[in-house]
Amino acid sequence: MSKRPNDDINEINTEAKKMAITWQLKSLTDKVKRESRKKPGAPTMCKFCHGTHEAYACNIIPQEKKLSIAFKRKIICLGQAKHHPAACYGLKRTDHLCQEETCQKDFQIHHKSICDKAPPHEEEDIGLDQLIRDNEDDNIQATQ
Repeated sequence: MSKRPNDDINEINTEAKKMAITWQLKSLTDKVKRESRKKPGAPTMCKFCHGTHEAYACNIIPQEKKLSIAFKRKIICLGQAKHHPAACYGLKRTDHLCQEETCQKDFQIHHKSICDKAPPHEEEDIGLDQLIRDNEDDNIQATQ
């Protein structure tokens, strides 16, 4: 019996290993290419004062002002009032919805930043009067 069949198996195994390494290298380089093409995500921006924090953590705008802004918009996502509440993306992203037990018992669906039952968040104050003036300027420009 000759050793030829055993050599063929070794050759096949060697080729299979080379192909597997090539395929893994290609998949890794493709993944790196996809990641490098991705645009960096925009930083979180407050829907009330346009600061770089979440809307629920905003202590700059008073609660009454937040409510008046929210009722001009959607109370679920705080977005522009151009979509039906059933189609609101805020229903899909439950991390933005109020999780207070009393609100859930009463079936009140709203953004957690406008809940009057939620505990306040600690955030640095950067000039309430200036931000209110800026927000009023934005409202004036939006109506023109």
